Amino acid sequence: MLLMDGVMRAMYRDPSAGPQPMALGQVCRVTIALGDIHHTFRAGSRIEIDVKSSNFPRHARNTNSGHPVLARDREADIRVATNTVQHAPATPSVVELPVLGRQKQTRERARPTC
Repeated sequence: MLLMDGVMRAMYRDPSAGPQPMALGQVCRVTIALGDIHHTFRAGSRIEIDVKSSNFPRHARNTNSGHPVLARDREADIRVATNTVQHAPATPSVVELPVLGRQKQTRERARPTC
């Protein structure tokens, strides 16, 4: 069951700096803000996180050419990407899942107003 998806083109990982192509072997921080949803997981549940270069046709295709989004890339421009999720102590990957405590529901009994 897909709960949420988000897109971040690595070339645009720092919006204030403009497009920055990735360099082979370079470790970069990429933050994908998914927004807020409300979902309750049962105890012992596991989640799956997929990291991909594309989610076509849901989102514009990524040819990994380094060209701007929606460029008219030709077949010769298309590059295969290799994604690596870092997990070393110096380059940890993090998924933040806020946990809310179960709220106690209190019911006030209706009182007569007469």
